[in-house]
Amino acid sequence: MLQTAAYAVLAVLIMRLKLFLTPHLCILTSLLASPRVGRLFRSKEVHRGVLVALLAAMAFQGTANITEQRKIMGEYSDPQLEEMFEWIIKNTAHHAVFAGPMPTMANLLLSTERNIVNHPHYEDVGSRERTKKVYSVYSRREAQDVFDILKDMKVDYLVLSRPWCLTVERAGCAMPDLWDLEEQENKSRPALCPILWKSARPFVKVFSNQEYQILQVSPRTIQLKQTNAKQR
Repeated sequence: MLQTAAYAVLAVLIMRLKLFLTPHLCILTSLLASPRVGRLFRSKEVHRGVLVALLAAMAFQGTANITEQRKIMGEYSDPQLEEMFEWIIKNTAHHAVFAGPMPTMANLLLSTERNIVNHPHYEDVGSRERTKKVYSVYSRREAQDVFDILKDMKVDYLVLSRPWCLTVERAGCAMPDLWDLEEQENKSRPALCPILWKSARPFVKVFSNQEYQILQVSPRTIQLKQTNAKQR
């Protein structure tokens, strides 16, 4: 009961932490069937009647909730994102490593089964540090600096999203503005991501549509074998 009370407070403060409260509520509910609790009732029949009534009430409300959820009809369509995922599946190695905006990375991991270095599950310290490094592409640093950071992280491809990349003015809340708070020495420089959107150097642009671009961090080296002119 003390743990349930503590988790209830956490659930009120942070909605996601309801996952800790729910199993404790189920455990407390199951204790109502304990013979020790049954001593509080006049007879076993009354105790069983209360349990049946409780289960019936729970089933009634649960059925209503499920019916309401099943009535919700929706459709998700993002042709630009789907086009990028199809290109990734067909043109990249299964062990390739991707970096980019966290929401896009979550969909990329699910849809293409490629490796990613940052993910929306932001509670992990390591994930936060990796995401900050990836998001240096939204700063005002030199392109070579960001290239070296991603290369050290073993990233093969960097995904750019138009809304994330080209929004440089948003009442002080755009990505370059946030980086300015930490790197004030670069305030006079232009934002890097819009520059990479137009010219990818030192990266190599391998995919582009209206909403997304993919920049290759470590281009494959192509070795041309010299053939002996006398050999036919």
